[in-house]
Amino acid sequence: MFSTITTLALTLLVAAAGTSQSISEGELQRMVTTGRYPIGCQDATLASKGLRAKPTTDPATLHGAVKAFRACATGPYGAGSSALRNQANFNASAALLLAARHEADAAAMTDAQNARTLAQAIVEYRRPDNLRTPGLNNDPSAYRTDAGRIARDAAALLATFAEGAHA
Repeated sequence: MFSTITTLALTLLVAAAGTSQSISEGELQRMVTTGRYPIGCQDATLASKGLRAKPTTDPATLHGAVKAFRACATGPYGAGSSALRNQANFNASAALLLAARHEADAAAMTDAQNARTLAQAIVEYRRPDNLRTPGLNNDPSAYRTDAGRIARDAAALLATFAEGAHA
């Protein structure tokens, strides 16, 4: 009797831990490749198309894509367009979360924290009042809902580290 109850309790615990992250890997891979980039963000375009053609969970490949997305977000094109900056940061946060799921603890914690930070910035984004062209700058970001999901999944992954339960 005791072993049956213990087994049931462990099964429920594992099931609860597994459901804390709700975004599937396939959906994260799709999120990494959403959107189109201007010619000035050619590296981000190449990274997105490469991951669309050959989806991967390899952290090194995903980190290369994150670097390209962040360069677009922080470069002259991203600085001039909140919508582009949000798109590039969204793609980067999805790639970071996907990489975090396939890394050792220290690197995974760093990537999960960075994914949560980028995603949370998108969730909290509001179009500045002084912009004259609201059609070009979403209020809130079009990525807000999925960015919230990424932030929650990243927080859930970080919680598994706090509990010492990461595989």
